[in-house]
Amino acid sequence: MSKADENKALLRTSLDYTVCKRELIGCGLLLAVLACFLTLISLLVQSFRLLLLLIPVAAFCVPLAIIQLCRMSAITKNCDEVVFCETVLTDPQPHFNATICFKVTVQTDDGSVFFAETAPFIAAMRGMLKPHFSELNNKKALVAYKAETEQVIVIKTL
Repeated sequence: MSKADENKALLRTSLDYTVCKRELIGCGLLLAVLACFLTLISLLVQSFRLLLLLIPVAAFCVPLAIIQLCRMSAITKNCDEVVFCETVLTDPQPHFNATICFKVTVQTDDGSVFFAETAPFIAAMRGMLKPHFSELNNKKALVAYKAETEQVIVIKTL
């Protein structure tokens, strides 16, 4: 197994990749369950107009799924240029839609120091899709840093 394959496998276990995967599965399940439910109801009342309700749900779920697929692709792209290191998730900054970004200091093997932000994590409520703020604040974590995009990917908390 090459280094790029090992890096890709490690990035696929990352917290960011897992959040994207859960949201993608959630969109698919919502669309599938609603389609089954509306089909069953339509068969019972013998009117297929109820299936038109799938259009707004699909208009919401399909673009969201495409966005998550693009994020997952961006996480695993250029795996050979990723620097892995341990750091502490500190200095939470408010971000759009009740999320928080953490500032991290990344020090590479050659002594270079980078300052970057993580992807936004949910802050207000505990949910199944994203980790809670308290689970990440001031915790030591293994992160992956992509220098060309200045992207920090949280692999796991230690």
